Amino acid sequence: MNKSSIKIIAGAYKGKILHMDLLPNTRPTKSIVKESLFNTLQDSIKGKILIEVFAGYGSIGFEAYSRGAKKVIFIEKDSKSYSILLDNIRLFNSQSLVAYNKDSMLFLDELCKIEDFDILYLDPPFCLDYNTIFSLLSKIDLRSKILIFEHMSSFPMPQKLNNLSLYKSRKFGKTTLSYYY
Repeated sequence: MNKSSIKIIAGAYKGKILHMDLLPNTRPTKSIVKESLFNTLQDSIKGKILIEVFAGYGSIGFEAYSRGAKKVIFIEKDSKSYSILLDNIRLFNSQSLVAYNKDSMLFLDELCKIEDFDILYLDPPFCLDYNTIFSLLSKIDLRSKILIFEHMSSFPMPQKLNNLSLYKSRKFGKTTLSYYY
């Protein structure tokens, strides 16, 4: 295992170091992508509930929490990544950080029915069929929500997902962030 770490870049926990491993099935979000995401969200993250789907080590969720998110819910299927995610949650000693070791494709719909949320952040494995995710999203009530989808730049995202419209996309090499409001 290649031990490494991720730093929180701003907010109340700026500089806090999160655990991670360089595992073959995990692709941590690059700092430039994370910085752009939070520059776009700015203060709209404060007091909100974010669900990080395909969470990996949770770097987006922890950054959101540092910047004032009221609660962050993580979903991560891989047991090694989930174990590291739990280690990261312990660094904060907060009841506002919750993680589920579940398959996002099977659990997200159920979670969205029992948990209130404001922002849904999806960073699926690039090998996953996005149309399967779009089908899953069509079952979730996304009215007055923000959906952010991290995806392969080569994939043309739809103009509408569920009842949300594509607001903007920002490209970073092979990775693009698409925002739906």
